[in-house]
Formats: sequence, C-alpha cells, structure tokens
Amino acid sequence: MHEKKTILKIICASCRKDMGEKDGEGAEGVTGTFCKECWDRQFPGIPYPEEETPSRTPGPDRPRGDGDA
Repeated sequence: MHEKKTILKIICASCRKDMGEKDGEGAEGVTGTFCKECWDRQFPGIPYPEEETPSRTPGPDRPRGDGDA
C-alpha cells in the first residue's frame, strides 16, 4: 500500500509569516511557532531555539516515563 505524504504548513503564531513546511506524519494542515523577530519581541533575553524541540508526547517509540508530566 502506498501512503500519501502529508504536509503541515508552518506559520508564525504572532505575525502569521510563512515559515515553510514539514512532514505532517499523517496530519495535514497548519501549525504555528514564533519567527525569530516575534520571539525576540515576546521573550526578550531568552535565546531563540535553533533546533526543533522533540515532542514530549508519549508514543510507540517513546514510552511514558517517571519524569513526564
């Protein structure tokens, strides 16, 4: 069976700037984050995260552990 590739469009949650796309891993639609400019305005003094933070949601490859909230 051939799986259809799904795409999530990424936009800035503050200014709505188009920030590209990523694999939707089965979901399609829009997801949000902050662009660097809006991050600096919203969170002065906190460095912009350069890498995507891994999901904290338990899944088949990441079982729920004692340190999870």
